[in-house]
Amino acid sequence: MSITPVTRLDKLTSLRFFAALLVVLFHLRTNLPQQGSVLHLYVQFSAYGFMGVSVFYVLSGLVISLANDRWKGWRRYLLGRVTRIYPSHWIVTLALILGWIIMRYHLYLMSSWRVDLLNLALLQAWVPRADYYLSLNAVSWSLSVEMFFYVAFLLLRRLSDLHVYLLSIFSYLLLAGIVLGLHDGVDPYWGFYINPLARLPEFLAGMALYRLYRGGRLVMPSVPHIDFLFWLVSMLAVAAYLGHRGVDAIFFYSLLPLPFCVLIMISLLRDGSSAYMTNRGLVLLGESSFALYLIHHPVIDFMNLVVRRGLGLNWFVVNSVTLLLCIGLSVVFYSLIESRLTRNLKQSVVSRFA
Repeated sequence: MSITPVTRLDKLTSLRFFAALLVVLFHLRTNLPQQGSVLHLYVQFSAYGFMGVSVFYVLSGLVISLANDRWKGWRRYLLGRVTRIYPSHWIVTLALILGWIIMRYHLYLMSSWRVDLLNLALLQAWVPRADYYLSLNAVSWSLSVEMFFYVAFLLLRRLSDLHVYLLSIFSYLLLAGIVLGLHDGVDPYWGFYINPLARLPEFLAGMALYRLYRGGRLVMPSVPHIDFLFWLVSMLAVAAYLGHRGVDAIFFYSLLPLPFCVLIMISLLRDGSSAYMTNRGLVLLGESSFALYLIHHPVIDFMNLVVRRGLGLNWFVVNSVTLLLCIGLSVVFYSLIESRLTRNLKQSVVSRFA
């Protein structure tokens, strides 16, 4: 049953840009000076930009459920996911390796063939070692988690609506219980941020949101309109406040952002809400968000190592130029490479093997 018009899909697509932007701002903060009152507010908020990954994961569960509501077979589904993720990942990773070789940083940055193989196969998130899950293009660990979601969806899609709701709630409560009862000796960063199983509640929440929306039980007319940006900013503000109060970072990996992500999705699924999110420019940025996510870390590293240190420019100039460069390159990559490559691969590979 398909009940989602194009305008709602456009709003969800545009949301991807905001999620990617949070992650970019989080990584850009490494270029900031350690003090300065003008930067205080920005530093407080950008320090929790990694929660943009949670937005991606909840959105992924929702959109994958929507796109596959009319099931066309597991082969077509998996081939579609593979041609969507792997080619761009390989292109950016291989370009990054080539750049390292040219700049003679490969002796420091290159890893072993086992690490490289797991990274290119997008299996690195399952290994609880930083030299594996942060290898090559460090941000690609999240794609490893996404691939787990895509495979898990083959089984999860068969569950009834009630079972999806119950599993979503149970998995979140189970994760909260494990976090609260965490013992010493566990690596919390890998265990609760990188570990694909720990991120599954977010994907399940997205699936549950779609099931509720499909059944007409999600958006109530009596609920007041609240723009999604309110919930997005609130998520960062609450995290900054709790972090300032000394709350452990482990609670911000997925436990805190997940409820806010649900509210963000509900706000965007409402009729007439956030109409500006259907703007063609924002939709294009949302379509380019995968490219932005893939390329931003290498670009930031390049600007920091070569431009800022080599030319002695201040942090504001470097960060501003870096942000604009990341966004511009992502649009170019999406328009000239990703969209065409994905379309051609789907047409040839899916038609041949599915």
